[in-house]
Amino acid sequence: MNAALSLGALKRVDEEIAAYDKVIERFIEAEEFEVKEQVAGALFAKGITLEQKNDNEAAIALYDELDERYRNAPQVELRKRAIQALIRKGSCLGNLGRTDEELKLYDFIVEHYGSEPGMHAEVALALFSKALVLDNLNQRDEAISYYDHVLLALGDAPEDEARELIAKALF
Repeated sequence: MNAALSLGALKRVDEEIAAYDKVIERFIEAEEFEVKEQVAGALFAKGITLEQKNDNEAAIALYDELDERYRNAPQVELRKRAIQALIRKGSCLGNLGRTDEELKLYDFIVEHYGSEPGMHAEVALALFSKALVLDNLNQRDEAISYYDHVLLALGDAPEDEARELIAKALF
């Protein structure tokens, strides 16, 4: 994983992707939590790299795979990574001009994970992302409503997780 990150820092993108692929292929079926966490991280990082290459369709497929693999994991960290992948997928959909699908995906995240303990920051990020899209569509009143929802979603989240999103929603 560190090799892939170093290759990315050197802008050797194809080699970076190949390094992620090695981690994924070698350890995808591992049962140990720490290894699953590394695989989820490699899938996520590869998706971001694909986005940077403007290969949104491939990134979407990867984020779908990550979500399918970890959405029901017993460990909250893996479920969080699945939600983060869905949020990134939403961004890809937006990049492709598929705004309706993007907005529906953010709604899905809120509906399915909104009451799950420990998911405040991820749910708030989905709400914030939806607010930004609505703002960009000049649907200002609805966007303001979603910025307010961000504050509600973060009501009892640890302050270090919430501070940045609260500031963005308020300003």
